[in-house]
Parts: sequence; C-alpha cells; structure tokens
Amino acid sequence: MPHPGVMPDSDRINCCDTETSGVISLNTTVRPFSRWNARMSKRYEHVSLRIPLEVREGLLDESKSRVTNLNALATRILTKYVSFDRMMELEGPVVLTPYLLSNLANASAVNALVETARVHSGRFAKHAFALYRVEPTLDNLITRYFEPMGLFSGWFRFSCGLDPLGESLVFEHNLGENWTKFLECYITGVIRSVLGTEPEVRSDLGLILAHVGRG
Repeated sequence: MPHPGVMPDSDRINCCDTETSGVISLNTTVRPFSRWNARMSKRYEHVSLRIPLEVREGLLDESKSRVTNLNALATRILTKYVSFDRMMELEGPVVLTPYLLSNLANASAVNALVETARVHSGRFAKHAFALYRVEPTLDNLITRYFEPMGLFSGWFRFSCGLDPLGESLVFEHNLGENWTKFLECYITGVIRSVLGTEPEVRSDLGLILAHVGRG
C-alpha cells in the first residue's frame, strides 16, 4: 500500500528531467489526503521547475532509497509544504523527537498541560484559517488541519468516520497518558474555535474520540 502522501503507480506520470540540467518537469496530480482524493483526482497541471543541481541530486538519491520516482517524491514534498509547513511557519515551530516529546509531557503537571492546551488551541487554528481564507467548515477542518497534522506533526495519527448524526474524529498516539490529556483539551479547543460548536470528546489511554454534529 502506498504512503498516504504518495500517489500509487497507476496515478503517476514520470517526470521528464535531463542529466545535464536542474530542470524537473512535474505532472502534479496531487492526492495527499483521503478527503482530497475525490475532489482533486481530476485536478492536475504540468509544471517545470528550475532547481540547483545539488537539490536535484538529493531528490534523485532519496527517490531511489524510497523506491519511488522523482515526480512522486517532489509532489509529496510540495504538497507537505502547502498543506502543513507553511501553516506551521506562522508559529515558528520547534522540532522534537517523539521520545523527547513524550518525556517532556510525562514530566509535566497535567494541569499545566491542560491549561496550555486551553489557552493556545483555538488561537492558532483560527488564525491559520483566516490568513489563508479557508471557510470554517467541518470538512475544511478535517482536510486542512487534522489530516495534515495527523500525517506530518507527530502529535497523533488521525482518521475519521461518518455516522448518521455527524463525524467521529479519531486521534491515536503512543506518547503517554499526559499527552492524551493535553490532546483531549487541545482538540476540543480547536473544534470550538473554528466551528463554534462543542464536540463530545472522550479518551482512553492513547485514543481520543471526538464526535462533531453537522449543523
């Protein structure tokens, strides 16, 4: 099964690059996230990018190590920037390994973590939606925030399922009980801030389930 951010072979068109230049030609059918697949499967465009030769060689080496092609790798990198990195740059992110994050959370007082989540959760998501002119809907919250965070942040793994009354949002991690308490409050704050509604949230060990009704 291909990685969620990489197109399956049947959807790829090989890039047209030369051995003597840093020009990479991309046929970019971007299909990074589950909810995007249906609405973006027919949206693609052929583009050419001029890049330094050192960057091209690095991309070629990485594509070989991942047993994929250059077009798929470059598309994944650009998709990650558009969907996740530029949003994170609003805050000036600090990179932590899962081991370090887990230990910091477990060494912190739960009350302090919950208060941090309560104060900061809604502000960032709401600001990002306003800055990039994204309509504050449940679908956009899933595709523009929770799915990219689930793929790239290391905070949680995200999935969701339909039910007759709304959406069940599922967040999983293995970073410890204190992180569960943080995420439970954080997820509640994000949903409340962006959608103006109060979700039903419950948790058990490394699993947080949030139910959000549809208007």
